[in-house]
Amino acid sequence: MPLLPKDDDSTRNSNNGVNGVNKQDSNAIPKANASPTYDTAYENGPQLSSVRASAQEKNGKSKIRDKDEAFPRISLPVELMRSSYDVVVIGSGYGGGVAASRMARGRQSVCVLERGKERWPGEFPETTVDTLKELHVSGEFAPGDRRGIPGKLVDKGKPNGLYQFVVGEGQNVFLGNGLGGTSLLNANVFLESHPDVLNMEIWPEELRGKSSWEKYYERARQVLEPVEYPISFPEIAKANLLKKQAELMGWSDKYYRVPQTTRFEDGPNSTGVYMRASQLTGMDATGINDGSKSTTLVNYMSDAWNWGAEIFCNCEIRYVTKAPEDRGGYIVYFAWHSCNRDRFTTFFDDLMWVHAKKLVFFGAGSIGTTEILLRSKQMGLDISDDLGSEMSGNGDMLGFG
Repeated sequence: MPLLPKDDDSTRNSNNGVNGVNKQDSNAIPKANASPTYDTAYENGPQLSSVRASAQEKNGKSKIRDKDEAFPRISLPVELMRSSYDVVVIGSGYGGGVAASRMARGRQSVCVLERGKERWPGEFPETTVDTLKELHVSGEFAPGDRRGIPGKLVDKGKPNGLYQFVVGEGQNVFLGNGLGGTSLLNANVFLESHPDVLNMEIWPEELRGKSSWEKYYERARQVLEPVEYPISFPEIAKANLLKKQAELMGWSDKYYRVPQTTRFEDGPNSTGVYMRASQLTGMDATGINDGSKSTTLVNYMSDAWNWGAEIFCNCEIRYVTKAPEDRGGYIVYFAWHSCNRDRFTTFFDDLMWVHAKKLVFFGAGSIGTTEILLRSKQMGLDISDDLGSEMSGNGDMLGFG
């Protein structure tokens, strides 16, 4: 373990913030009298929304940015990372995004580490060639019907690529790497869990039952702003077919348009980021370039940035250990994949680190978080032997050939 600086508040560089704005500037952070409670409305949107709006007004009309136009960034260069924060958040999807937003609003110093890059609309691949450049496959590759055939461990492609397939015996996972996590590539569906699921005894008593979750669903709803597909938009053949099938099966009362976190009109979202109406490109699973997808990048992460969180991309967590007793907290070790450093093939060497004084939030998804914790256990972190067992997927696939 490298020697740690004695000064908890020492920095690796300066306090300069995003886009050249000094973090101490009162215009760059919420006012001191703004209440950082969990129930506070997201009224103070990130400064990047005004940057975008001014650029659009300068051109005399609203338009979607082209790929070559510069975007304001909310992530920082890694050389500006401090040595120590109150809280370190691993991942930037729904788990990491919510944790970063809440902790930043709670006046904690927050460091967010994301394996992928920061991408805004106009920067997602649209061709097969560009998509393949962002592909990463890892895990145990084997035929579906193995019949005793041993699997082969694979780890091919870009380590921080946007699209990652994790393959294994009995379960394969598709996930996204980028500021916003897999929310960059999901189907935008906002559904509450079935009451029978929430009534299961596996839940702690304080979280058991639908009524215990209503306030949390409402908080998420206020931020994500899900809406049904508008009847004024063009008809969708698949939706019409599902409706017809429901009628034929006598389930007309069960058919409805699923709420989704897609924007169908221009305007600022709950955190002040300017959004565009959907152009119905159907590219949800590869990244939408029309500016209509409500990912955690444009809500929870932007809100965390607005409240002072410092965000760093291209940082792949290797493991976490406890800090020396005289320092307290945890040390988070990570590999930095920018500047072609991913060419180094060593796994536990040439790592960087950051200190969490109080908490480390693991928001790298069920696969990523489990991987990090298992490696951390190998490096001495005290973790239950049950870690990694009893896992299941959230979807099934039935194929005919």
